[in-house]
Amino acid sequence: LHSLPDIYDPALIQSDADLAAVSLGLVEARAGRLCLYGPPGTGKTAYGRWLAGQMGVPLLIKRASDLIAPWVGESERNVARMFEECDPAGEVLFLDEADTLLAARDGAGHRADMAVTAEFLRQVEAFQGVFVGATNFGRSIDGALLRRFEFRLELQALTTVQRLDLFANVALDWD
Repeated sequence: LHSLPDIYDPALIQSDADLAAVSLGLVEARAGRLCLYGPPGTGKTAYGRWLAGQMGVPLLIKRASDLIAPWVGESERNVARMFEECDPAGEVLFLDEADTLLAARDGAGHRADMAVTAEFLRQVEAFQGVFVGATNFGRSIDGALLRRFEFRLELQALTTVQRLDLFANVALDWD
């Protein structure tokens, strides 16, 4: 999924917040940190793409697997590089599977895991653009990191009404 259909509508995402209103604030400020969590298929990546589109910039997607390395210190360098390579004025930075990389440090088995989270904390605080972290397991992310997100939004499966609306939108747009 590299682009969104023309009929994309954030109102058809089941969330505990008004996603269109959140995007208006982020578009205006051109900066902010957003954590999206919920089961697979609830629209986390699609919302990131839509948000970047609303800002008129590309979405730079990174996955935790892009950053995790087997050598001590390399994961931290990859985290720093991710933020350095993103143009905060010209891209939205999106980290998928954030829980894999940023698990709570109280359960970390290795000092290296704690070092990665600490580096991420430093980088995300200094980042001047829009950062979106997505995870299926929001409760497993480090508490100190969660506090750095201005928005922590839960996405759930569509309601019956939303499913019917989505079906109607797709059926009416069918060419």
